[in-house]
Amino acid sequence: MLPPPSDGAAHSGNGLGHHPCSTPTCTAPSPAPTSIAIASAAPSGRRHRGNTTANNPIAIATRYGHRSHKHSAHGTSPMNRSEPNATPNAPALAMVVTSAALRWARTLIPPVCGAFALASITLPCRHTVEERRMRQLLGRANSSNVMKVIWLLEEMHLDYDRQDIGGKFGGNDKPDYLALNPNGVIPTLVEDDFVLWESNVILRYLAGTHAAGHRLWPQHPRARADIDRWMDWQQTTLQAPMSTVFWGVIRTPPADRDPAAIAKAAARLGTLFGFLDARLATHRYIVGDDLTLADIPIGVHTHRWFSFDGIDRPAHPHLRAWYDRLLTRPAYKDHVSAPPT
Repeated sequence: MLPPPSDGAAHSGNGLGHHPCSTPTCTAPSPAPTSIAIASAAPSGRRHRGNTTANNPIAIATRYGHRSHKHSAHGTSPMNRSEPNATPNAPALAMVVTSAALRWARTLIPPVCGAFALASITLPCRHTVEERRMRQLLGRANSSNVMKVIWLLEEMHLDYDRQDIGGKFGGNDKPDYLALNPNGVIPTLVEDDFVLWESNVILRYLAGTHAAGHRLWPQHPRARADIDRWMDWQQTTLQAPMSTVFWGVIRTPPADRDPAAIAKAAARLGTLFGFLDARLATHRYIVGDDLTLADIPIGVHTHRWFSFDGIDRPAHPHLRAWYDRLLTRPAYKDHVSAPPT
C-alpha cells in the first residue's frame, strides 16, 4: 500500500494527493447499493485536495445561497459565486449519500492510489477518505462567530469550503438550512455526515478531533477548564456590551444611534478588557505562553474593540501587546483583522 501524502506535499488538481500513480481510478469491486442517489450535472469551481462540491455527500453546495470562497491550507481562492438557489439545470453536482452507504463504500475501496468509480460518483480511495474529511463551513465571513471558526481552520491547516449564508446573502431562513441548524443562525459546520452549530462548540470539536488542535486545547482537565472558562466568558460576559457597541457604531446610521446606550456599553467593555489586561500582564497569551482556544473568541472581539471610532477606550498596554502578537499570525491577520462591517 502506498503511503498517504504528507501535509506539506503538493497536491494535484484531481484531489488524489501527490503520488506517482499512472492510473487515475480504481476498479469497482461490485455494484453500488441503491441507497445512493445522484442528481448529476457538471461540477464547477476549483478543487482543493479532494474536497470539492462534486464529491461532497451532504449536497449543500449551492442550495442555501451564494457560493463564497474555497479554502485550503495553502490559502484562499478568489470568490466564485453561483446562483442563489440550485436547480436541476444549475452547473453543480448534487449528491446525497446516506451514512450507511458511505460506510459500505469505504469498506470496499481498495487501499491504493487513485479514485474509486462507483456508478457516476468518484470517491477518494480509503487512505484519502480516512485522512481528509469533506468539510463545509456555512456562514458569511464578516460574522464574528464565523471568523472564530475560519481562524481555527487556518491555524490547523484544515481544508474546507465556505458558503456565504446570513446577512445580505440570506439563506439562513430556508428549510434546507433550518434542517441543519434549526436556530437559523451561523455558523454551521458540516463534516462528512456530521452537522454541528454553536461557534465555540465547533472550535472544541475541531481541536479535539484533529492532532493539530491538541496544542490549542490540551487534554488535561484543568488545562481545558482554564481555556473553557475564558471561552464561556466571551459568550456570557463580553458578548452583550460588544454587540451593543458594534451595532450602534458600525451598523446603525449616525442619525439613528443611541449615544447613551453606546457609551454605557463601551464603559462596560473598558472594565472587562481591563480585567483581561491584568491577566495578560503575566501571560503572553490568555492561557500560558502559546495560543489556545481561549484566545480565539476573545481575539475576534478585541480587534473590533480597537477598531471602533468615537468611543472612550482606556489604555490597556498588555491587551494591546497581545493584540499586536495576534496580528503577526497570518490566519488572524488575513481573516479577522479587516475593518468591521
